[in-house]
Amino acid sequence: MYPFVRVALMWRLTECTVPLQEGGHPGIVRTFHRVKVDYYWIGLYANVGKHVESCPDCSSSKSRLQLRGYSPGNVLAEVPLQIVSMVFVISLPISRRSNTALLLFQCAFSGLVMAKPMSGTSELCVAQAF
Repeated sequence: MYPFVRVALMWRLTECTVPLQEGGHPGIVRTFHRVKVDYYWIGLYANVGKHVESCPDCSSSKSRLQLRGYSPGNVLAEVPLQIVSMVFVISLPISRRSNTALLLFQCAFSGLVMAKPMSGTSELCVAQAF
């Protein structure tokens, strides 16, 4: 379509971006799907995106997706002891062998938990234990 026709049809975009009764604005994808039912031109999605982003309510209330980097939470172990988590349990009462901490290991594959009583949590104590 010609540029002047696009400008004439921009009122339809404004109509589709009015806040919904459920609350909030429909966003770029929903607005695009609502507009493409009746109209289509080359670059429609880009025009809808520009129009919705220009809305002061949407631009102030919705934030852009922020990539936070690699997440180790979705890594799966394939063999036992491939991925092992380690945590200290501290502030325990002193035992007969003067241990005040507990070092726990858990295998992500099998769920096996191993516990090692320790007298401290420093690097030297951990190195001496193994």
